[in-house]
Amino acid sequence: MRYLLKSGVLCEEKGTKILSRIKHTIWCTSKTVVLSDDTPILKITIRDPDTSEDKRGNKRFREYVMLDRNDTLIAVGYPAYAEGEDPDRNGWPICRMPRVDHAIVQIAEATFLLTMHDNRHYSLEDRDGQKILQIIHMGLSGGWLLEDEYDFRPELLSGLFVFCRFIEQENEFMIV
Repeated sequence: MRYLLKSGVLCEEKGTKILSRIKHTIWCTSKTVVLSDDTPILKITIRDPDTSEDKRGNKRFREYVMLDRNDTLIAVGYPAYAEGEDPDRNGWPICRMPRVDHAIVQIAEATFLLTMHDNRHYSLEDRDGQKILQIIHMGLSGGWLLEDEYDFRPELLSGLFVFCRFIEQENEFMIV
């Protein structure tokens, strides 16, 4: 199935019916996925469960969390450093944070690999290495094309897109 996500609104590629919408506030990282009638269905946020001094700033101890409206855990993503960027092996870079390019995503009992190939192309692979979801930026026309081979629910696709944006945020230059 192919979907189009534009301005936070997810529709079928050839249709106009809104399947889900991503809502956010400017001052926090939490996002809410709502259905077409504005009923909140998912809450997506970043949490740092271990904030001890030696783990602060280390992206491996961060979690991307997707909760339903009853605060039941739907999915969790664990970001990881790109090849050659692990600070335990290579030390911390002087002028930037180590780059994050993927996350291990747990949805129910299934484990997936969410990879940022660049800031315009993401993919989700199953345990066998099969690409089951591709998220591709549409270029000048804007929006994102989602090619789903796994038949995810639309709200879950919106949530996975938010996980992609969280990975991208991990690499942004922090201004103090």
